[in-house]
Amino acid sequence: MAIGVSLILLGAFGLIIPFIGPLFGFGMGPDPAWVWTTQRFVRHVIPGAAVIVGGVLLLPGYRSSRGLGATLALLGGVWFVLTPIVLGRGGEPQPALIDILRPTVYHFGLGTIIAALAGFGIGRWTARSAEDRGEPYRTGDFRSERATGERIRR
Repeated sequence: MAIGVSLILLGAFGLIIPFIGPLFGFGMGPDPAWVWTTQRFVRHVIPGAAVIVGGVLLLPGYRSSRGLGATLALLGGVWFVLTPIVLGRGGEPQPALIDILRPTVYHFGLGTIIAALAGFGIGRWTARSAEDRGEPYRTGDFRSERATGERIRR
């Protein structure tokens, strides 16, 4: 649950910061606060919304769609990382393909993939499977096991 809530808050921050940042001298580009532009939509609103929806799907009530939620949040995060490279900085001309590939391959893309895989690895490391606990693999209706409180033995 903490991851879902954290993603919702971070996605909301990424979505709203370009609109309120200029009020505090923390603007990025020439646009004033609360001005809706295509650049802000593409760079902040779309990935922020993807991260928010991904965070919501990671909350406890959405058990069957957690994989989709994690994927949406990951894609939104990658979008946040790569849009300044792909679209250039506000007001600059569109960068050439090699100018997009070089920092992506050397730093931003590489770092994002490493962080995503490390996060996956941490999740796998912290989750204990039945095999890790020394229990045999079993099949059955685990919902009935929870309801009755009894273990299913083979």
